[in-house]
Amino acid sequence: MAMENNLEVGLGVNESLMSLGLYKMGNTYDFTSHYTSSEDDAVGFANELFKHYKNISDEVNKDEL
Repeated sequence: MAMENNLEVGLGVNESLMSLGLYKMGNTYDFTSHYTSSEDDAVGFANELFKHYKNISDEVNKDEL
């Protein structure tokens, strides 16, 4: 998937764990702002965030790369 604007967050999520990393101003990854959680609310939030960005993204055809 591709988006018109860059996503300034690193996100990993599955059924039981979420991992969220943030960027500083200027598009530099901030290694001190990385959060992980297995709490249901946090995993649910991360899943909703993923769905949101997936819904506003365009599908990328590998042959067009």
